Amino acid sequence: MSNYQTLLRIAVKHRYHRAQTCHCLHFYPSEKTRKVFDNTGILCRPSNDGILLAYDQSRVEALRLYAEDKTEPLYFEFKVFSSDPHFKSYTEPYGLDNEAILYFNNSATSKPDSMHLSQLDLASGQDLKTLDDFKVLNDTEDKAEPETVSLRTILSPQDFLMPPVFVLHIFTNGGQGSFLEQWLVGTPTQYVIHFDSRERYWKYYLLGNMADENHASEDYYVVDPDNVIQFETLGEEFLPGRKRVFTFKSKQKIPLTEDYSFQFQLKKKDRGMDALIIDGLPVADVKQVGKDSPTGADNIVSEIYINS
Repeated sequence: MSNYQTLLRIAVKHRYHRAQTCHCLHFYPSEKTRKVFDNTGILCRPSNDGILLAYDQSRVEALRLYAEDKTEPLYFEFKVFSSDPHFKSYTEPYGLDNEAILYFNNSATSKPDSMHLSQLDLASGQDLKTLDDFKVLNDTEDKAEPETVSLRTILSPQDFLMPPVFVLHIFTNGGQGSFLEQWLVGTPTQYVIHFDSRERYWKYYLLGNMADENHASEDYYVVDPDNVIQFETLGEEFLPGRKRVFTFKSKQKIPLTEDYSFQFQLKKKDRGMDALIIDGLPVADVKQVGKDSPTGADNIVSEIYINS
């Protein structure tokens, strides 16, 4: 009877989500990795925030033999896809280089407990790699030449049409003191990939009766009762069809999240008084994106429309 024990866990955290738990990612082992799993009795199972690998204790020697084979070093290879079509819209560092792909591995980790697989604590531009120039190194002290794997060879023709959100390698580096031996003794290792949310300026568009010719843009303003975010009144603009609108833009970028706590207000100056017009303005939607007039990377805004 098989007795399975946890070998390692891979957890994905994301600041966009409640409790930073990311449920939309799906890990697919490569064909080579699936064969290794079959031949060594490793089970790959989805978890609440990533995947879990478990090994059959009765077949642990087969796993060690695989890892110690210097002619074909053992690693686990995954392509990871998102079921959320907007994942890249709210995730850093996507958008920095549309021709690159995020790549993570455990070659730079050294502690046997919880470890980040990205170059920094959060996934960043340092983890973006080109398909042709970058080579994955599986270097060991007793090999004359390091093993190399091209990211291009990992992707199928279909992947070029709809690329994975990232590629992942977990190296075992078989032998005494190797990653594998660390996993087999003591507390199972948990590797972590931590994503940050993208930040955008918010731009409110006030349209309808309150933006007609009987009103002036300078009479309205947006305020944060908590005094965390400041807004400026930009003035009058015209949408297609010469539809007149008043616009207001945040002075600082705001991290995207699925659960905002803001309670922004629209107020109006009226005979020396500040009248509350709307208590609780709508918040940014990751799908509602536009470009502000200035050119450059900072001209991306979350557009929010207020009908009156």
